[in-house]
Amino acid sequence: MSVKKCPFCAEEIAAEAIKCKHCGSMLDGRETVFDYPPVIITGPVLVSAIWNLLTFAWWGFAGISWLPCFGLLIAASYAILAYYEITTFQRAETMPPRELYDRCGILSIVQIVLGLTNALPVICGVLLLVYRDKLLLYEETPPVVRE
Repeated sequence: MSVKKCPFCAEEIAAEAIKCKHCGSMLDGRETVFDYPPVIITGPVLVSAIWNLLTFAWWGFAGISWLPCFGLLIAASYAILAYYEITTFQRAETMPPRELYDRCGILSIVQIVLGLTNALPVICGVLLLVYRDKLLLYEETPPVVRE
């Protein structure tokens, strides 16, 4: 594997790299629209994942005593959603903008549906729907030619 030096921070990077892994500079001439992944996307995902784990714990332990089958069904759906959110959060930096855009759409709708009884997941879902379009700006930024 061949390496080259980043023109901005002088660290060694792969020759075919388009973004420096050390300083985050775009090496193909594109200007970054925002830091990737944007905190406005990953923040609500992480907050909602923590909330969903707490909801899962409540439905799994307290809710099961008065609604056994229904409690397990709700607990399982929150656990699956939390797992999906955590894996999205962990992999967000390496995901292409289009894949993160698609995942945010799914996550936001599921958060809104599952969170109709409390405000936090609904707010997180709405934030994801509103701000996920910024991911497309990152993908569509035209290259800037430097002379």
